[in-house]
Amino acid sequence: MGDQTNWKGLYAILGMGGNETDELKKREACKRPKRREFKIEDQKTRCMTKEYAHYIASFNIFCKLFSSVDWILRFTNFGNVTKETARIAVIADTHDKLPFGLVQAISEADEIWHLGDVCGEWLLDELRAGGKPLKVVRGNCDPVMEWPLTLDFTRSDHSIRMVHIPPSTPPAGVDLLLHGHTHVPRHERLGSTVFLNPGCITRPNRGAPRSYAWLTLYPEGEYRWQLRVF
Repeated sequence: MGDQTNWKGLYAILGMGGNETDELKKREACKRPKRREFKIEDQKTRCMTKEYAHYIASFNIFCKLFSSVDWILRFTNFGNVTKETARIAVIADTHDKLPFGLVQAISEADEIWHLGDVCGEWLLDELRAGGKPLKVVRGNCDPVMEWPLTLDFTRSDHSIRMVHIPPSTPPAGVDLLLHGHTHVPRHERLGSTVFLNPGCITRPNRGAPRSYAWLTLYPEGEYRWQLRVF
């Protein structure tokens, strides 16, 4: 009431007259839009925050589902496991000898490939003892006729051939040709075929060290060949 009385006195002094009540309403109305605007903006902000939170939650759910599907595909046949990266221990020309520590050295391999001249079957039993899948081809010194002379297969988008004695010319349609026999390491491209020899781990030739190799196969035709001196 005191505030209204002061306004009346001010009008009387200035001679403005008019309806004081209308002036007071105008004064109050000047304050209201700001309050309403603040409430509207505040409501918009809350709505936008909720909307963003909804998007973030949806994105997190999508990521979890994608991760689960990816995990399932990697560890089931639906995911074409053959395209996964594989690390293979490659050895050749053991000639009835298994150097101490070799089995331990290749224990982390996904598979073991022997390129012939095993000689004694007991040696393959020792290599299988670690539970790793084993591939073997027959060399010219091997007495077991059941072992194949050549193995052809595809792994991680690579066309691969395993053979003991290497051909003189690159075979058609083979990306990686792994062989033994020479007792000398090799990593050579001829045409479209890469020739790989891990060397000999028992009696190498031509001054080469005793060795085996790691072959890492990646999808889309990529590979890595690492010789290991033993």
